[in-house]
Amino acid sequence: MSLGAAVGTTMQGIIRHAMTDYDNLLLAGVERVEARRRVQKRVNALLDVWSRPRTEDPNDTK
Repeated sequence: MSLGAAVGTTMQGIIRHAMTDYDNLLLAGVERVEARRRVQKRVNALLDVWSRPRTEDPNDTK
């Protein structure tokens, strides 16, 4: 596994646990594979936003 792939996998896990209902789904008895399926769109959306090139911040007062 390349470094980039490892970072991507790690970030997916962090996002899944910290920024979705994944853990609550597991606690409610939803199977792991189904819980991951349910939150994957949110995980992908956040990764997409974070991977876009940074644009200038109009509020930046350099």
